[in-house]
Amino acid sequence: MSEIFPWTPAAVVFDCDGTLMDSERHWEDARDLVLREYGVIPDEEFAELSKGVHYTECGQLMAVTAGRPELAS
Repeated sequence: MSEIFPWTPAAVVFDCDGTLMDSERHWEDARDLVLREYGVIPDEEFAELSKGVHYTECGQLMAVTAGRPELAS
């Protein structure tokens, strides 16, 4: 196997929580856009319930909020 770089990193950072980039606002925009397609305008309660949860759990919450729980299965 050939080397890609002549050095070895001392650490690797995986940006899963906004360490390098604040991606939360983009996720909120995308989530709100999808809900609006189902006629739902997300409120502050939904925003709090969905903040920081795993995407599968948020998808289930979105489906229930949109009145389409069968989409979460």
